[in-house]
Amino acid sequence: MILGHILIEGQIKCLTGMHIGTSSDTIEIGGIDSPVVRNPVDRMPYIPGSSLKGKMRSMIERWKAPNPGYFNRDGGGGCKRHECNDNKSAASCEVCSLFGSTGFGQNNSGSNMPGRLIVWDGMLTNKEEMSEKDGGLLITEAKMENAIDRITAAAHPRTIERVPAGATFSLKMVLRVDKNNNGNEIACHKHHDNIIFLLSLLEKDGLGGNVSRGYGQVEIKLTRFEGVNINDTVAGGLPLKLDGFYTFEECKDVKGKIFFQELN
Repeated sequence: MILGHILIEGQIKCLTGMHIGTSSDTIEIGGIDSPVVRNPVDRMPYIPGSSLKGKMRSMIERWKAPNPGYFNRDGGGGCKRHECNDNKSAASCEVCSLFGSTGFGQNNSGSNMPGRLIVWDGMLTNKEEMSEKDGGLLITEAKMENAIDRITAAAHPRTIERVPAGATFSLKMVLRVDKNNNGNEIACHKHHDNIIFLLSLLEKDGLGGNVSRGYGQVEIKLTRFEGVNINDTVAGGLPLKLDGFYTFEECKDVKGKIFFQELN
């Protein structure tokens, strides 16, 4: 039974150029080799919810991993990730109970664990500031890079499109809270702490590709961390703030102060 949701809102600000890429059907001479992902309707760049959620899951997996065998699932491209193979295991797993598990083990059909965390796409919020005043076209960086052959010293140039520093995107996440059953209340408190920790850790890491080369440094600001009952009544927490931001510590301190009502 769903008791309600914790609504988390804020903004993501690019401190350095960010590249979350998409495929390019054609590459023109002198054109962009690796474009950024854009909204197909207005052509504005955005942060896919899947990119942010995937980054958060990757960070918590590496944080919680007890040993290399923890990464038991082929994530494609030779990458390994963690995923519990049945919903009983997933229910007590800090990663799978938050982000979900497909229940891929033998004879485990239908034993998936739906994720409790919903992450929405982040839309550009300062379009006017990031646009040309005359033409209204969004400014993106075309960053030239070279890969150098260590033997021949031959240069292999490439052009990568980036969203420039200063761009801000909306942040919106929803944490589903179920009826207190088999320790779900404790799990919800743990998810609360983990989400805040992961958002703060993201500032020390980065978002998108090529982070180790200086791309994707971001700043996270929160404007809401509020519980809402299933009937839309307030369950406590920090309401939407229109004239400033909440610190991570303030958001962490509301743990245990959000009380959901069970409705008949």
